[in-house]
Amino acid sequence: MAEKDHLGNEVSLEVSVTESGGKAALKSRFAAAVDRLGGNLVDALNIPLESANTRKRAKSDGERDFIVAVANYGVQQLGQDPEFARRALETHFGHLARTQENKDAVLAEALEHLSASNENPGSEEQSVPPGDLAPEFLDRFERYAAEASTEELRSRWGRVLAREVQTPGTMSNKAMRIVDELNPRTAQLFERVCGEARVGNALIEPLLPELKHSEVLLLNDAGLISYTSGGTARPYQRRNGPSPLLYMWFGDWVVSFSAETEIPKARIGGSGSRPIEQYQDQATTTVIMLTDAGQAVASILPDYSEQTMRRFVEALHTSLPEAALGLHRRNETGMTESHGIFVGGAWTS
Repeated sequence: MAEKDHLGNEVSLEVSVTESGGKAALKSRFAAAVDRLGGNLVDALNIPLESANTRKRAKSDGERDFIVAVANYGVQQLGQDPEFARRALETHFGHLARTQENKDAVLAEALEHLSASNENPGSEEQSVPPGDLAPEFLDRFERYAAEASTEELRSRWGRVLAREVQTPGTMSNKAMRIVDELNPRTAQLFERVCGEARVGNALIEPLLPELKHSEVLLLNDAGLISYTSGGTARPYQRRNGPSPLLYMWFGDWVVSFSAETEIPKARIGGSGSRPIEQYQDQATTTVIMLTDAGQAVASILPDYSEQTMRRFVEALHTSLPEAALGLHRRNETGMTESHGIFVGGAWTS
């Protein structure tokens, strides 16, 4: 009776990925991760990897012969205690099976995140950069994925792989070390503050009124933020012309208003942070900067930049009630597009 080919019955997951443009790059990079981690998701990609399958079959045949040889040798050498040899082998190969199960689960999580990104309007179709997954990244990532034995860890590392597939080079060794060392409390806190206040490489401090000083220190000690006492007062820039403007960039977003607007003076010893204050003759907003590793970790989290910027503009209105506050975003071509004007307590197009 012919032996069953276990690689001929691979897990098949549907994913909508086309062969054109950036999506082909995503597919190729994810395929490389599947091949490196020994996963069973090749069918999900719908691409020819028969050569990889052949290598896996040959490797599996060799491993099976090796296992038999080791087992025979172990029993021979431990003839006085064959039961001990059997238990030792079961323990070792049971560990191998568990680590592969973990890696397969991480791959499945990554595929789910990539599929979700592909289904969202304005996903990575236009902006997927070229390049391959670095062998150094895959070597280190495989060790972390092999130990992802819980749903939380598998989801975390699945998001890391999805981000690296989308933008190679994002997840540095330091960023992955921080991801690995994050305890659940710190991870949940960072995800919360990013959801509430992150745009680009900064947290907008006035949007975090409930953030405790002890929590700020926790994020700072984890290497996710670079905190100085009171945060960083970021100044607005001025654009001269017939109608001078003050403006500030937050990642790809920019907020602007008339330079003639009266800015409230900074309070000495005041509690909390207002959305905007005049400090040393400059209009400023206080931010908490993310570290490079913090930016990489934040990139695997859901991006709520537009919602955050709209809430910030509405908060600015409380300090600048007479101003018309413009919100724009830089698109893939480098041009800015209007996302509305907030005036008189309401958004207009």
